[in-house]
Amino acid sequence: MILSTGRKHHQLPTRKGEWGMTIIEILVVLAIMGLAAAIALPTLQRSQVQARADKEMRSIRAVFDFARSEAIKRHVLVTVTPDADGDGTVDPGEREIRVVDSAGVELRRYALRSQFVMTAKADNPNSEESLDEFIYTADGSLSHGGGALYFSDRRGNFFRLSVTRFMGSPRAEKWIGGTVWSPRRGDWEWK
Repeated sequence: MILSTGRKHHQLPTRKGEWGMTIIEILVVLAIMGLAAAIALPTLQRSQVQARADKEMRSIRAVFDFARSEAIKRHVLVTVTPDADGDGTVDPGEREIRVVDSAGVELRRYALRSQFVMTAKADNPNSEESLDEFIYTADGSLSHGGGALYFSDRRGNFFRLSVTRFMGSPRAEKWIGGTVWSPRRGDWEWK
């Protein structure tokens, strides 16, 4: 027979009621996180490459837009040229674009970001000729039939900004293989 003394019995905590994670659970969580990172990393890198290229194309377009507006505003010829040293040729790997008025005064200079270089003539993917300079007239049109400015990034993505005589502002296109340049971003594949 058990006699009660009126005292309550206290039990020590058991392992069943404790919270925590086992080493196996931790390893499973780490494996899932690693798999998610492995899937997401290439997509993130392509997104960064695409964002850099978009930013660079917008910056170069702004140079062309500036040149066109200056030609109209000043009523003079304004030239956009990737000939940064003024020797009359575009060297492979050139990284600067100049805007010069008809008196030879430099109105603006733009340097490509470190990931990009100009490509000229045979250096572009399908061996098209790269136009060395674009001359805007006082009415905002090009003095010749138009042309394109080619550049590439370190990953081997090739771009061109093509300008028609009356369009004035360049249209961005990406080389997608063979002799095909596409302005549709849905067609663009990134390296």
